[in-house]
Amino acid sequence: MRTEACRGAWRLLLMGWCLAFATACTDKGANSPENDSAIGFDQLKRLSSAQYNNTIRDLFPGAELENVVFPFELSVDGFDNNVAVNTATPGLTDAYYRNAMRIGELIAEQIHTFVSCEELEQSCAEAYLLDLAARAWRRDLSTQEQESLLSDYRGWMTDYGVDGALQLVVSYILQVPEFIYLPELGGEPVDLNGTSFIPLTSWEIATRLSYFVWNTTPDQELLELARQDKLRDREVISPPAWRMLGDGKAHQGVLNFYRQLLDLEKIGSNSLDFSVYLSDMEGDAGSDYLHQVLQPAMRYEPEIFVLDEVFRGTGSLAGLLTSTKTYVTPATAQLYGVEISPNTADAIQWQSQVGSVGFEYDETFYGVQLNEQERAGILTQLGFLNSHSKPVYPSPILRGVFVKDRLLCTPAPPPPGDVPALDEMDDGVAPRTNRERYENHSRSPACSVCHESIDAIGFTFENYDSLGQFRTQDNGYPVDATGAVMGTEDMDGPVSNAVELSKNLAQSKTVHNCHTKQWFRYAFARTETSGDKGYLGVLGDGFWQ
Repeated sequence: MRTEACRGAWRLLLMGWCLAFATACTDKGANSPENDSAIGFDQLKRLSSAQYNNTIRDLFPGAELENVVFPFELSVDGFDNNVAVNTATPGLTDAYYRNAMRIGELIAEQIHTFVSCEELEQSCAEAYLLDLAARAWRRDLSTQEQESLLSDYRGWMTDYGVDGALQLVVSYILQVPEFIYLPELGGEPVDLNGTSFIPLTSWEIATRLSYFVWNTTPDQELLELARQDKLRDREVISPPAWRMLGDGKAHQGVLNFYRQLLDLEKIGSNSLDFSVYLSDMEGDAGSDYLHQVLQPAMRYEPEIFVLDEVFRGTGSLAGLLTSTKTYVTPATAQLYGVEISPNTADAIQWQSQVGSVGFEYDETFYGVQLNEQERAGILTQLGFLNSHSKPVYPSPILRGVFVKDRLLCTPAPPPPGDVPALDEMDDGVAPRTNRERYENHSRSPACSVCHESIDAIGFTFENYDSLGQFRTQDNGYPVDATGAVMGTEDMDGPVSNAVELSKNLAQSKTVHNCHTKQWFRYAFARTETSGDKGYLGVLGDGFWQ
């Protein structure tokens, strides 16, 4: 049953993460590096905008609700849930209030969708509101909390009628810290090898599991296990965790991680020089084709690819980095130089909204095999290549920085303020190729130290132009895509091109350890500390095996 529900090494990794993350203890005393359960101190987490919207959708199934928009979210380590930037600013606080009031209004208008009684008797409405509060706060309410909530409802019903009272109570439930934040107070301290730890309660474990695997609130089955206090150890947590990984909602949890790790939202945010690219199209046709046809397909290709590889494919990091299978539309098939058959059984209808207020996207993607000499995994797909380019020239700097930051966990320092213009050369001779242009630029004393390792990786992508198309010639000269990896423990050395780079990354424990660290940052919503070293080591070794 487990193998059938969640095949593949990747889901086994996620399963291990479920158990390790849910049962991790918070060290109350001195850290013990020898103790594999020891982690550093956690801070109060808050729902991200994606978690908020998912939670609202699941609290009110079937309701016609508007997507909630919050002020711009800062990110740390590439993730928007980091506790270091979860300050409740005046703008954010106002957004919580306005959104909660609007949701309350919509729920009051549609209340008969959620309450089965023919007439909205007071007892029926009160029972619904108490159940809603327990689901929204992810725990049972105390007697005092129940009495206070019902007292407010009865008073508001006298003043504002049933609809007004329902709106106010629903909006109240969605504004209190118990909903907006994910508090973890823990249970009674326990002694583990001479060190005092605070274990999580079953309610807190249910919440951790749900927001990690599903990126949304716990369902009734998980809450019932918490109510019975059955989520205390790995053996008991394992069956519900397997159930969650086999549920379709696990897709949105996995995608939320990879959307941020891979900077997928960046795809489509840049443009091209249309005198160089798509130049055969007149007027604004090239721009329209790029932004409305090509880039949306580029944007969703990696999402489909990740889900397919994790849940249907090898389920391995190596698969994400080296697989030649991907999903294309007729437009992107032309860029890849492959043919598709409309009758293929491996076709996926993908629907989404482009941007927070963008147009509705509805397109069929077809599974194809790309040329293994030209493509290997996520780093050679159109979306990554296009989004890490300049309007005219591909950017080895942007591409190299991404690999160092997200896959090697060795982020480059910010550039100095006196960086010279890209085309400036001492002898005034125009560069012949894009590589030569960047090599000349990086010789500047202000740039050379940092760019040595960045460009060595970035130059391996020189076979791809700013649109992501494969090329063997650049400005009439043969492309030189040779490079190198520096500063790692197990993969330093020359690399002939991006395909070889991707294969080397896939076989590196350094990369697997970095990926484990990225999952840690996402799951715990914070940057790792020295107190997490033992915990990360155990997880990294398990992922590598």
